[in-house]
Amino acid sequence: MLGRRLQKGDRVRVVGAPPVWGMSDEARASFLAAFNALRRRPRKIRGFDERGNAELTVRIAGELHILALEPDLLEWTR
Repeated sequence: MLGRRLQKGDRVRVVGAPPVWGMSDEARASFLAAFNALRRRPRKIRGFDERGNAELTVRIAGELHILALEPDLLEWTR
């Protein structure tokens, strides 16, 4: 992260996957589809949730998905 904290508007790349063991089968399938689409290219951080997770967006078949990922799963890009 080049010695600074991630901020809203930063471009990041996903470099790790969060655990999905506590999700229902339907939620897991939806999350993994959005997560796989998210990993294809760098995204801008939309904001942060109450836990400090970065919110990233991805559109799949016209539906907007917002994923909140831990900052240690992200890598800052230019």
